[in-house]
Amino acid sequence: MDTTQQFRLQGEPSIEEITCDQFDGQNIVYWEDIEQVFPGVKHVKCGKITVSLMRDSSRTRVTPHCIKHYPGVVLDVVLTAADKSHPVETSSKPPSDVKTTSSVTLPRKRAVKPVTKTYTNSEIGQLLVSSLAPELQAPPTASSDGYDLIVQAIKDGRVEQSKMFKRCFQGFKTEMTKNMDLTTRVMELQDEIKQLQIQVLKPVQDVFSITYQVYESRLPHLFIILPQDSAQWDDLNTASNKFRLYFLCECGEHTGSPDNDASPYHIHLANHKGYDIARPSEFFQDYGHYVLSIMKAIKFGISPAVPALPQLVRGYDIDQHGSSLQAESIEFGVEQVICHLENVILSEGIAAREFVAQKESSTALEDSQLQQLEAILKKTDQEPLGNLFKTVTSSGDVKWACVNHFREHNPEEATQALREILLSSNGKFNERLGRVEVRLRSAQKAKEFYQALEKTKSVLELQIALEWEVYNTDLQQLRDSLLKTNVGALEFDIRWGGPDGGRHWGYNYNTQRTLCDVIIDIMRAPSIKALTVIAGLDLFQHSSFQWKEDFSHLTYLDFSRFLLRKEDLRCLEFLVTKSPNLRQLTLSAEQEQIPAVYSAIVEHQKCPIDFWHPKLRILPPTSEVRQAKKPLEDIVQMYKVHGEQFEIIELGGKQDVSLIEAFAEGARNGSRLKKLTLSWISQKLSDECIKNLASVITGTQLSHLALSLEDDERRIQLLEAVSWTRLRSLDIRLAQDLQWVKAMRAVMDGIGKTPGRVPLADFALYSDAHGTFSSAMEELLESLVTVTSLKSFELSKTMTLQQILNLIKAANFSRLQSLYISSNGIGSAEVEIILDALLLCSTALNSLSVRNAHVTKGLKERMSARGIKTLM
Repeated sequence: MDTTQQFRLQGEPSIEEITCDQFDGQNIVYWEDIEQVFPGVKHVKCGKITVSLMRDSSRTRVTPHCIKHYPGVVLDVVLTAADKSHPVETSSKPPSDVKTTSSVTLPRKRAVKPVTKTYTNSEIGQLLVSSLAPELQAPPTASSDGYDLIVQAIKDGRVEQSKMFKRCFQGFKTEMTKNMDLTTRVMELQDEIKQLQIQVLKPVQDVFSITYQVYESRLPHLFIILPQDSAQWDDLNTASNKFRLYFLCECGEHTGSPDNDASPYHIHLANHKGYDIARPSEFFQDYGHYVLSIMKAIKFGISPAVPALPQLVRGYDIDQHGSSLQAESIEFGVEQVICHLENVILSEGIAAREFVAQKESSTALEDSQLQQLEAILKKTDQEPLGNLFKTVTSSGDVKWACVNHFREHNPEEATQALREILLSSNGKFNERLGRVEVRLRSAQKAKEFYQALEKTKSVLELQIALEWEVYNTDLQQLRDSLLKTNVGALEFDIRWGGPDGGRHWGYNYNTQRTLCDVIIDIMRAPSIKALTVIAGLDLFQHSSFQWKEDFSHLTYLDFSRFLLRKEDLRCLEFLVTKSPNLRQLTLSAEQEQIPAVYSAIVEHQKCPIDFWHPKLRILPPTSEVRQAKKPLEDIVQMYKVHGEQFEIIELGGKQDVSLIEAFAEGARNGSRLKKLTLSWISQKLSDECIKNLASVITGTQLSHLALSLEDDERRIQLLEAVSWTRLRSLDIRLAQDLQWVKAMRAVMDGIGKTPGRVPLADFALYSDAHGTFSSAMEELLESLVTVTSLKSFELSKTMTLQQILNLIKAANFSRLQSLYISSNGIGSAEVEIILDALLLCSTALNSLSVRNAHVTKGLKERMSARGIKTLM
């Protein structure tokens, strides 16, 4: 029986079958056969994808034209639609016996073309307005001819004729009224469409409106995904499709040059061959919604800086890299990937729910997420991702530019002197990041460094240490040099090594005031966005702040390396008041001083504030808390009053039990907590505290939890209270084997009951109990097969080689990057067996540590050559 392909007119139920032919060993359908059955065929679609005509190995269309066979699929035929017009009828025709001196032609209705494509909401908004008939977009105009005829007839005394003209004019007036109503409705539709476009495009635009500061961005964050080969795309078996990631160059006015018109100054594909995605399913779960937003923005073009796809393609110098990527395949590939991602949302069960869960955080990627991205990509070179370089705009925002645009403003010759100075001072220069790290040991070396620094524009981050006893002129030279550069993030350390080998402050009492003045002057520089000061000085005691200060350019301040005192609070409050755009403030104070420090600035707080010890991050308070202005007597009261605002808490030890209880009481009715660490707390918590903590944990979206169970079995209630929806990191410390079994059951039950959760990435189990690894423990660890997302796993419990292999075989380690386990004293041969077993199930492994293992230097070198770090 002949093989056939099924077709139908789009939107019609009846199906036609056309006999297939053979070409180059595969079934095909000739285009002329399709035209015989469907005259006027425009194109054929498989779902949302337009079926392409077949091409040979040289990418030339096969003649006679044909398409490949899609077994079991009904292809939709789209016809070429003719534009037909029909006159608008009216019942108010002038009588046939009336001789008229002019005629009125009513507007014609425009023929409506049949729908040939299923559009998204954003496409509907663009197409509907543009496809409206021009006569409906413009306000109607009325001719006065009919009225003039009536007036003339009355003047001539022709009463009967004037009555007939009145009837004719009334009909015309009725039609014009209808047209006015239609025009009003069209204008209303235009407003509705505009609002719909705003609503649909907002999440897409948000991706491009995010601003990153110099200290926040270490890796490029804009990229698109394309099929490795659009011609081999399989609509039926999508799991077999392979993808490639391409980074985008964010060039614009900040990289433009009046002397170069050839290079595009808008976002375009970076000059790089791209990266194969090793594990597409994992990639789309982690980054799918984010990349979908980027690709929709690129497809339609949402601003001059983000052009539509044709401009994006023209900016890519394909021939330069010898890539098989072609302009037309890029456009088609974008459509294929967008459809694929939208289908993932609709049809892939748990993965789809995880995919949709990204929406809340899809507008930005943190550096940690981008570092994980590197593990998914198949990198075959040592170049930075996408061969992109960090640049800054005039407002201090980070953009990543291709080498061509970067070199227009940063020629290599300009950095040569700087590289030579750094080489002689054991310094480091990462030009891609624009980061310099240097320790200067003399005034002469410092002078040479400053001169070289002033000649280059590519240094954006500077970590500098002055390691000699500095004087006023040394500090002033540093200040003057910095003000002539593009440095936006500065870490300043002026400690020096004394004769006893210790670290001493590199200044004396006489230069302390000058040092404070220099730091304040640096803070005043508009180019400085982030400042970290490492110095044992009373900065605020010796500061020379002026009441007209403006520090609105500052976004990050780190004063955690010196302790704040009560005498500093007035100046600290002034600084926070004058720095309205701070994104993060890090401070340090003795524990008993923290309430006073926080009370001084809480009224003006607009950003997270970090304290070093105890580790604490406090989010800006609600208006109710701000208005209450409750005085804080001690830190316990602070934890009780402001517990709802805490985002990160790290507590441990006997002295912190009272703080845990105060926080649990203060935050039990609402919490913004993201990271909770309760370690080494041997003292028992009260039943009320356990209850309140469980309430806090249940009501918040924790992303990280570290919990020490010790000998208090009641704390397992805290594990049972976890909302697993957002938890990515779990660290449990146990004192008894019985706790181990109960804790693991609580974890696996919680994960099993939350199918729409964000994947758990990091899992650590530490046991202080001695003894063998029981069968109950082994059985519970085998249930890790249900946790398909682990990237880091630590298990501090002595195991035999066979138990380790059983764990690897049973658990799902397909995405594992780091493994830390304990052995009973195995050697290099056994470690190699473990390594081989791991590499069979995970291609992402980059770190392996086996405690109590005896490993030879040769094995460590072989592991290093394979890109695997070890701490053995």
